[in-house]
Amino acid sequence: MVVFLACNAKEDSVSFSDEKVQKVYTQYKAEPNEQNARLFCASAIQAIGTNTNMVDRKKLIDKGLEIANENNVTSAKSTFLINLIRDYEGNKETPDRIYELAEMLKASNKEAAANTLFHSFAIRFKNHPKAQEAKNNLSTEIQDIDKYILEIGEKIFENADETGVNKANSQYYVDACEAYALANPNSVASPDFLYRAAEIARTLRTFPKALSLYDWIINKYPEYEKAPTVLFLKGFLLENEFNDIELAKNTYKQFIDKYPRHELTDDVTFLYENIGKSDEEIMKMIEANKEKSEVQ
Repeated sequence: MVVFLACNAKEDSVSFSDEKVQKVYTQYKAEPNEQNARLFCASAIQAIGTNTNMVDRKKLIDKGLEIANENNVTSAKSTFLINLIRDYEGNKETPDRIYELAEMLKASNKEAAANTLFHSFAIRFKNHPKAQEAKNNLSTEIQDIDKYILEIGEKIFENADETGVNKANSQYYVDACEAYALANPNSVASPDFLYRAAEIARTLRTFPKALSLYDWIINKYPEYEKAPTVLFLKGFLLENEFNDIELAKNTYKQFIDKYPRHELTDDVTFLYENIGKSDEEIMKMIEANKEKSEVQ
């Protein structure tokens, strides 16, 4: 009995710095059902998207994965696995996590992402006991993974809808690009695949996914040639789609400090100095500056 109480006390000691996450976690602990599990997973995933503190992120991922497993919240489980693989690349559990994710994606009919993971797994971890099994799990033969993803990308505009793209094919492409970078983090092609995926995610208006991909590039590939553009786009997204003025301003400031001579610096400086102002206010300011310049 003493041991049982001690275990419960330890379990109940879990807490989160994010108030919303803490609230839904407390709700889940009081009523551990599927609905509350989904609410917790959704809030944890949202918090992970904006939290750069690795200790907080690990706690959110671990608890989210545990609750998703207990309640069979498959979509959330795959998201937590992606973050776990990405954040802790090189961990001894990475191969097994990649394989588990590939199996989950295959079961969810996400063929492009599953094939990309299985193919990359078989090559990168060729001595793993499941390497041959990974090859057998491919739904199509792949000789060149870059060509395979390129062919998926070419289908983005087939039978396009009002957004200008084919949503289903576009999502397949985003998933495949993300899977490639996840399984091949050291490939020179990975940041470019992530950038392309983020642009398609923006077109699809799946802004949390685009933001996650931008952060992936910023954190993992700081030397990527388009890293400055990515940082700018992150700030613009935060300001205009998430309406997170404080975080957007911090992102613009980060850009200005890091890239003082970049061709976008003047534009970013303008956005930084006028963030939160209405179009009307900005136009009045521009006109006032113009008149002042003419007088001088």
